[in-house]
Amino acid sequence: MKIKINKKLKKKEVWQLGDVIANKNYSHLALIVKDFNGNYVAMDIGEGIDDFRFSLEENNTWSDPCAHMADLQNSLGNWHKVNATLMINGDGEND
Repeated sequence: MKIKINKKLKKKEVWQLGDVIANKNYSHLALIVKDFNGNYVAMDIGEGIDDFRFSLEENNTWSDPCAHMADLQNSLGNWHKVNATLMINGDGEND
C-alpha cells in the first residue's frame, strides 16, 4: 500500500471526513475519521509515505475527539490538507 502526495498547499482549506492531512513538514500523515463515539479524530496513518498504521486507539490519533470538524481543524492548526491518493494493490505481499 502506498500514498501518492501532491505537496501544493491551498490558502483556505475546508476539511472533510476522509481527507488526508499532514503536519508542516509531511513527517506525519493522518486520515480524518469518526471514532466509535461519532467524534472527529485525525487517525495516524504513518510516519511518511512508507509507514502505515490504521487504528482508532487513543495512542494512534493525533487529536482529541472533536464533536465538530471546525474544532478538529482548529486543534491541529499546523496541519494541512494534502492531495493524496491511497493505492492498494491487493496482493498482500506488497501492501
